[in-house]
Amino acid sequence: MRIYALSPLDSKLQTWSRRLKIPLAYSPNTLNKIIAITDGHPDDTVMLILTHKLDGEKVVGALKTRFTMIGGIKSILKIMPEQFKQIEAILFTLDQNTKDLSELWEEIVDTFKQNSTLLEMLTLDGSNRVRVFKCRVVREFSALVVINGLNYNYTRHTIEDHLIEALKNVDEESVKNALNSSRNDPKAAWRNLTRNKEFYKEIFKRLLNMSIGELKRIFPQHILSLQHFMKM
Repeated sequence: MRIYALSPLDSKLQTWSRRLKIPLAYSPNTLNKIIAITDGHPDDTVMLILTHKLDGEKVVGALKTRFTMIGGIKSILKIMPEQFKQIEAILFTLDQNTKDLSELWEEIVDTFKQNSTLLEMLTLDGSNRVRVFKCRVVREFSALVVINGLNYNYTRHTIEDHLIEALKNVDEESVKNALNSSRNDPKAAWRNLTRNKEFYKEIFKRLLNMSIGELKRIFPQHILSLQHFMKM
């Protein structure tokens, strides 16, 4: 998929598109799918890479929501009748953070019930971090919700869980030390490990050069959801 940047998308996506030489789409004739990123950067760059690796031709819109996490889902559902009448499918990404996973899913379900007519809810291939919601807001549409995080004993779960996993292939000892010094907080560990800008850039380049199989190991729920999203 090729991303068409929708306002108010963070300018960092534009920057990383140039750095990684991944072209963005411009003025598509039709746009019926969007990716809504509720936690900003580096989530946007990860999605830029994964969509490019899976299918670089189909065009999807992408935006960073004004509010984070569940607030981001709610904000999109609120503006759908005015701004996204033509949208048939939305993919939301959000961090689990420190919440219990089952508690977070309950809050997400409640958000859909309160801001749309929830017609059906499905799990996807047994994943506990991806669900499909069939809804109606003016018209029927499907929403895929992807919760970032891996099932490791971290103090919180974010997109950095996955980036830390990718870094293990580069310098496992440094990753181990960074996690220990950050008390198993992957976001803090990632921040410490990537203070060097060249090293930071190199990690995303490595992701870009990985096989789909390698990416599926590091970003299992994201690859699963994007593959389903492409078929919608």
